[in-house]
Amino acid sequence: MNVVIVGSGRTGSALATSLASSGHTIALIDTDASNAAFLTDSDIGSGRIVVVEGDGTRDSVLEQAGIRDADMFASLTGDDSTNGLAALKAKITYRVMTVIATVWSGDLSSVFESQGVACVNPARLSADTVLANIPQVLQGQPTGTSGD
Repeated sequence: MNVVIVGSGRTGSALATSLASSGHTIALIDTDASNAAFLTDSDIGSGRIVVVEGDGTRDSVLEQAGIRDADMFASLTGDDSTNGLAALKAKITYRVMTVIATVWSGDLSSVFESQGVACVNPARLSADTVLANIPQVLQGQPTGTSGD
């Protein structure tokens, strides 16, 4: 599978590494290639991950990263507008089947989701994970250090 990822921070790099180790080919786009510091030399040396320096909302950069052959696209920067625009371009202009974006704002999520973009809210995901690992809270039981 060919995957294009915008944003080479912790999340983008972790996703790229996981997918590459499963045999997929990854193009990782970032405005500053040095942001890919979370990748190891073996990640890049494998040839499965290529770092493309540029703005992931620009057609020329997306095409350099191989968007026309992408099976999946993920925009994982810290900026909702960048993620949404890049994801919408991937979905509508380049007709990538699977498109995912990190979006912090619920208002924007509904706009992007209406166009077929799967949105992930990192804060909500983290809170849900914490809650899932605290069974007493989920069952309504007191957690008990009130000085009894």
